[in-house]
Amino acid sequence: PVGRSFRSVIHGSLGMLVPRADGSVIAGVTVEEAGFDCRVTAGAVQEILAIVTSLVPSLRDAKLNWALAGLRPGSPDDAPMMGPVPGWDGLLVATGHYRNGILLSPITGKLIADYVAGKEPELIEHFSLRRFRE
Repeated sequence: PVGRSFRSVIHGSLGMLVPRADGSVIAGVTVEEAGFDCRVTAGAVQEILAIVTSLVPSLRDAKLNWALAGLRPGSPDDAPMMGPVPGWDGLLVATGHYRNGILLSPITGKLIADYVAGKEPELIEHFSLRRFRE
């Protein structure tokens, strides 16, 4: 239960550590330009382990339980895309958060829920797909 030795998320310039209630730690935030290939690479694991031990040296002897690789959907201007899709009545998107999807999920959910409820929050306009037409 190494995650019980610290309770807050630890952010470093290259990655972060997230302690879990069960005492495990989630570590990560690597980026590999690999298209849609979601295989875990030895290089990425090595990079994550180096980040982990630089942030918390005592984790050097921790057990590695699993590794995961996923996609990080982004946008051309690096800002999320939210709101209605022009030309598709009733279709809404909430995507393109890149590395910050989990972090921004509460506010994204609120903005989309407010939009669906007819409140049309002003903030959502900044993330409209229409910005790519202008």
